[in-house]
Amino acid sequence: MTPAGVLVGRSWMAIDRGDPALGSVFVHDREIRSIQQELNRLEHDQKRQSDILETARNRLEQAMRETAELEEIIARHSEDLLQSGALCAELEARVVEYERQRQDWVASEKQVQEQRSKVEAQIKTLEASMQSTEAEREKLETAIRREAAQRETVQEEQERLSARIEELEEREREQYIQQEKRRFAHDAAQTRIAEWKELLGSLAVEANALAEKEDQLAGADSERAGLEHALTERQQAGTRLAEARDTLQSIESELEAHERDRSEYARQIEELRSRLEEHKLAAQDLTTRLNELETRAERIRCDWKVSLEEGVSAEDCEAELRKLEQKLERLGQVNLMATEDYETEQVRKKALDQQFEDITSALSTLDEVMRKIDRESQARFHETFNQVNQGLKQLFPRLFGGGYAELRLVENESGTGGGVSLYARPPGKRPASISQLSGGEKALVAVAVVFAIFNLNPAPFCMLDEVDAPMDEGSIARFIGLVRELSTRVQLILISHNRLSLESADNLIGVTMQEPGVSRLVAVSIEEATRLAAAG
Repeated sequence: MTPAGVLVGRSWMAIDRGDPALGSVFVHDREIRSIQQELNRLEHDQKRQSDILETARNRLEQAMRETAELEEIIARHSEDLLQSGALCAELEARVVEYERQRQDWVASEKQVQEQRSKVEAQIKTLEASMQSTEAEREKLETAIRREAAQRETVQEEQERLSARIEELEEREREQYIQQEKRRFAHDAAQTRIAEWKELLGSLAVEANALAEKEDQLAGADSERAGLEHALTERQQAGTRLAEARDTLQSIESELEAHERDRSEYARQIEELRSRLEEHKLAAQDLTTRLNELETRAERIRCDWKVSLEEGVSAEDCEAELRKLEQKLERLGQVNLMATEDYETEQVRKKALDQQFEDITSALSTLDEVMRKIDRESQARFHETFNQVNQGLKQLFPRLFGGGYAELRLVENESGTGGGVSLYARPPGKRPASISQLSGGEKALVAVAVVFAIFNLNPAPFCMLDEVDAPMDEGSIARFIGLVRELSTRVQLILISHNRLSLESADNLIGVTMQEPGVSRLVAVSIEEATRLAAAG
């Protein structure tokens, strides 16, 4: 049973004809199928209308994205503020780090002060110990006399070694002169040997030549005599060469002996020099110790106003010295660099305090710059916002044929700007937000906002993709009029399937697909088409 009072079965339907006499009749399967087909057609139309509505919603979302350009313009200065805030946070972190370091240095300064107090206490203890050890003065005097005697002994030994070194150096110079003479003699002998070797070589060549001639002229007596004479000369040259070799060998033996003597003298001189250096170092050490003892004795004389007395044995002085050394060991190590470290840390602390003041000043300057940027950004934003809002108020009545619309700033919880909202009141309706408007009204509002921005900051061209799809004919006519006005300043590209929009265009460009996957452009000039139609 339907709400209209119609009975429907699996293969029949009872319809009230309005005549009680006729009653209800049964509709056969053919009529049911016809009705079912009509229902299917209606469902298909409803689906198509839903697709059209979805397309309109997509166009509206695109218009809303274009509307978001205003928010992007507003957000530009916000990014600068965020960057400045990040820099400020970084500087604040550095300030915190410097403050932590400063606290560490203050703690280190306290430790240095404590260590300095300990050192001063140790110094006082040492002074008290010095007051109780009068025997040390006598020990120092004895040590001074002993060191002086040792220094005199070292000086005598040093003078003796210096005389010995001078003697050895003189002998070395004489040996060097003799060696140079022998070297010259050796060089001369080598020269003579080379000459004899050269002569022997030439004689050997002549002997070979004579031997060849002797073989060739075995029967010539006169030539044989010449060969014998040459052979005799060759033998004499060989004898002279042997003598020269013997002489050279004896000279080389003599040179080797002199070289050994020279090496021995050099070794002795080097040994004496080493001993002399050792004695010099010992003398310097004794001199240093003696100076230290004299300085300490003089300090004792000045501090205690006493004179050093004689008569104390070395054993007593050494025993007293061991006692004092044990006392010093019990005192422990003293950081003698504590005062210098404290002064260094003080200088470093002053430098860091200056850096802290510089950073604090820089932060103050940065805060002032950020506030200035914030004020200027807000001023520019409000100026742009008011101009866009004024343009929207002028364009909205033209697109809707009346009504009112405006942009409003939305504040967040902190009291700062949280965004922009749009309120519109179409003719004959109550004010509402854009989400409460119909599809066509949303499209017109989006067009009004976009054109208001274009009037403030026009771009070279503007592309509108089926923004007129959800509009009725009256709205399309007003929309086309506004597009015509804007086209005098901006190149407009309008994608549309609406007849009124196509008729108002100066040029039409169609896209066809005669073959699957291949698109073709078809351009039509309205002016030329009108002229051809009038001519036909």
